[in-house]
Amino acid sequence: MKRVIGFFLALVLASAADAENAVRFVYKEPESRRDAAIKQEMEVLLPVDNVVRMLNDVFVIPRPLTIILGGDEGPSHDLESNEILLPYRFVGEVKDFFKQHNYQETGVGIQDAAMDVTLYVLLHEIAHAMIGMFDYPTLSGREENAADELTTVLLLEFFDDGTEVVISAADLVDLRSKAEKGAAKEDFWDLHDFLGEPRYYRTLCYVYGSNPKEYPELLEGTGITKQGAQVCINDYKKLTNDWSFMLGPYIKPGPEQPAGADAAESDPESKAPQTAPHSHLAP
Repeated sequence: MKRVIGFFLALVLASAADAENAVRFVYKEPESRRDAAIKQEMEVLLPVDNVVRMLNDVFVIPRPLTIILGGDEGPSHDLESNEILLPYRFVGEVKDFFKQHNYQETGVGIQDAAMDVTLYVLLHEIAHAMIGMFDYPTLSGREENAADELTTVLLLEFFDDGTEVVISAADLVDLRSKAEKGAAKEDFWDLHDFLGEPRYYRTLCYVYGSNPKEYPELLEGTGITKQGAQVCINDYKKLTNDWSFMLGPYIKPGPEQPAGADAAESDPESKAPQTAPHSHLAP
């Protein structure tokens, strides 16, 4: 599974080679054979180094932030220590869940889907860290939704295959919502308010709105009407504008954009195409 940073990010990286590294990551020693195997998969397939480079080179990070992969706790972000915890166990649980629901029959491999979800969750915790470090009082009371939105924006705008990552995570949320209605709030997904069909459909709506010409079939089977599809376009444009405004003071100066870049960013239908995505689950 290949993970690459998009063209825009490459331009920023080229101009910020000497950026201060306020964000770092460490892998903890695995305590079991399965953890060791998962650690090896993550080192090869999870682009943590690219994510950390993006944060260091694009954003002004006011406090040191450490991403700890492995251990027993998490996924979570601790605001006091400013540490993100992402245990190997979580990756194993995601793989087990996808296997139990025969997700490989959708044509997406279990390993790829699990790494998609892991990357999404990592960025979700990074979003919590950014919200905390940047002190956004207006997000009080809706931080989970805000972190979810920022995660989606980062993936769709910065990662070439971010769409597939977002969709794999949305599919897992949808599967869990259907399989565990009424379940006790015990794990990451429940405690982070990830369950529920509204979040699944909202995520697909954002993906469609980010590039409607490229993803015309994405909303099939969701019950979203043509009028609703236009709302998705408007909502995603507002979402990116809102986050651009909020993140603006914390974005480092970059090189000049190529001619026409502003127009492309303002019109979601004019974006360069990616691989056409779809929800991997049958309607």
